[in-house]
Amino acid sequence: MMRFDLNLLKTLAIVGEERSVQRAAMRLRITPSAVSHALGRLRHALQDPLFIRTKGELVPTPRCRATLIRLRPLLVDIDHALGAGLEADRIAFDPASTRRDVTLVLPGALELSLLPPLMGRLAEKAPLWTLSVRGLQRRSYEADLLSGEADVVLSVGGHTPSKEGLLIATLWEDELVVLQGPDGPLPTNRSVTLDDLVDIQQVYSVPWPRTQNYLDIKLSRAGRQRAIAVELPGYSALGDILQTTGFVAAMPDRTALALLRRFESLSLIRISPTTRMPLSIEMSTRFHASPEGRWLRQQIDEVAADVPSLSESPDGTAST
Repeated sequence: MMRFDLNLLKTLAIVGEERSVQRAAMRLRITPSAVSHALGRLRHALQDPLFIRTKGELVPTPRCRATLIRLRPLLVDIDHALGAGLEADRIAFDPASTRRDVTLVLPGALELSLLPPLMGRLAEKAPLWTLSVRGLQRRSYEADLLSGEADVVLSVGGHTPSKEGLLIATLWEDELVVLQGPDGPLPTNRSVTLDDLVDIQQVYSVPWPRTQNYLDIKLSRAGRQRAIAVELPGYSALGDILQTTGFVAAMPDRTALALLRRFESLSLIRISPTTRMPLSIEMSTRFHASPEGRWLRQQIDEVAADVPSLSESPDGTAST
């Protein structure tokens, strides 16, 4: 069996992303003839033409497309794990002196937990970068990521396996908890069940319909429905509303802990059995393979690891 040169596989992945020998050569910092030579070796090894030129671009064959789907996440993960990348990239890229406009899509709950420390990190290490933040909608962002309209998408409720051209991974898992103010109806010395919550007046602070909300879908399957007293477009007024009413609000634990640091009169109550919700990070493999993409992913990972969350201990103390 032929021993594959890993550089050939990386060339294949980049040509698949760029759909052009010229552009792939520029990214790889080699000549177009070297890219063509590498593709020739791969065509011979795989017994497939790999790409067909159509409308001025190279379109992968079905065999090539299937190979790229399996290949891209593998190369990206290796690159990320080893801190690898082209030596020239590492020498040339300096986040402190680089200008970059980054578009980040995230749910409103992260505006209280992840976004502030991430903004602080970027302001310190990449002062010339501009961050545009968009609220998450319940829709696919595949086209936005592939076109570059969005650089990073953080989404709740789980994810499908990585698609062609996309890198999708779990950033963390949140625990669903409840917050209430001093006039709240729930006991603060024990956990509660979902059944305990159903008939209590609640604040809904998610910008998509309840028919698309994780908790409400789960209750609906059991034939139950929450009593919603007020619906908000986000979390900005939630702490003040909970302080002055007897309403409660369900939310991710990291968001609840962020609100507790601002509003000491609020109480956090855990839900039994524990309900966990994954937070996914999505990027295009093209952006992730770039020096700035790899650097930004590293910053997000490091900041996320430091955001306080609930420990597994019964008393619900926070851990970092």
